[in-house]
Amino acid sequence: MPRNYQLKVGQVFEDKFPTIYYIKQPCGLPLVNKEHMRKYTSFRGVWDVGCWGETIDGDVFTVVPKMASSTMPKKLLMRVDTVGDGKFKVLDLPKIQVP
Repeated sequence: MPRNYQLKVGQVFEDKFPTIYYIKQPCGLPLVNKEHMRKYTSFRGVWDVGCWGETIDGDVFTVVPKMASSTMPKKLLMRVDTVGDGKFKVLDLPKIQVP
């Protein structure tokens, strides 16, 4: 989601090319233990579609075909709900503020 942490809980914002760690959509890749993973999408000139999971330490790791896997602290992510057509409502802000 956007790097603009000036957003507030309850606020609706627009992002046509979001990075999304889906909570309810299952992982669609042929991976071992994919039943413990969920769908991931991000736009970097083209749409990357992959999966994400949680490490023992509570970090989030992503797996996208033909790209290196990556890991980041889950507390940096914003929780949102889709409102429609590129619009999202903030449910919870990151636990750590970054510039």
